[in-house]
Amino acid sequence: RKVFKLPRGLTADALKQEDQTCVERSLDVAILGAPNAGKSTLLNLLVGGKVSAVSPKRNTTRESVVGILSDTKEKVQIVFHDTPGYVDYRAAGRFVRELHVGAREAVGPVDRCLVLVDAARRFDAGARRDFEALIDNCIVAERPVAVVLNKADLVHPKPRLLLTADALWRALEGCQERQAGAVVRGEDPGEGAGRGLKECNSADKGSRFDLTEEAEFFMISAGKNDGVDDVKSYLFSHAYEREWEYEEDVITEFDEEELVSEIIREQIYRRFHKEVPYRVEQFTRDLKVSEDHSFIRINQELIVPNDSQRKIIIGNNGNSLKAVMAAARNEIKRALGCGEVIINISVKATKKK
Repeated sequence: RKVFKLPRGLTADALKQEDQTCVERSLDVAILGAPNAGKSTLLNLLVGGKVSAVSPKRNTTRESVVGILSDTKEKVQIVFHDTPGYVDYRAAGRFVRELHVGAREAVGPVDRCLVLVDAARRFDAGARRDFEALIDNCIVAERPVAVVLNKADLVHPKPRLLLTADALWRALEGCQERQAGAVVRGEDPGEGAGRGLKECNSADKGSRFDLTEEAEFFMISAGKNDGVDDVKSYLFSHAYEREWEYEEDVITEFDEEELVSEIIREQIYRRFHKEVPYRVEQFTRDLKVSEDHSFIRINQELIVPNDSQRKIIIGNNGNSLKAVMAAARNEIKRALGCGEVIINISVKATKKK
């Protein structure tokens, strides 16, 4: 038989350790939660760039934006699916219901879910109902959950955080008990948990998936980047051994046009979060980017439902629209590293009166 000698200083244990450190791991994660809970802020912090719109307007995340965190040292890649905020059907119109369905269906193709809760908001009957609906979806899809209490810095006195965490845990246990009861009775555990999830459930009705066995709780302040590293470590620890889906320098699937539109949309909702409806349609008429990204020019058209909203966005002497373009210009410079950014935006209404 052949005998292979190891190079000097390289032992079998060292080879084994090196081999283990070279194994790529990845995890697909859905970020869920009530509107304005801080999902997009957390996503942008985790991936280290502006991926998803951040503003006080409810439901600014219009698509299931994918953000990618790649740690070459740990050989871990986390792919985030950022979703619209969950809004109860009884309090929502058709468009918001569409966003609602998108948030529920995002649970299916992921490995784990982060359920964000606004810790500064009172956990009343409405907040409990929305939280339980999200947890029901995760149980039906058999996806482990980490509950993240965000905006902990805004909670006073601090013992309120523990009371909220306790209420959330009891709500989670209640969801598990109801779903387990449905399985015992031979009922479809997906009934009432949300359209689009029945096909996501990989197990049969005999499933005994118990969400409470793996559920973990975190208290963070995404706005102050406090506690975010704990969430990151949690996700890293649950990554699976499999090849990365994206190159290490990619943080989003957006191209330049999509990223620029996302930034403009954020500034619109940030400035007009009380006056402008959800359905502000954006159309990019022209986009020019220099090869070295030192220059970018975009001409975009906004479509709003009526003329009064058009006038609000434009403002007196065009000042409101100018402020939106100025803020978006600075964000685009930072996000794309451009030296010069030219933005031209026109606003039209589908109905004049």
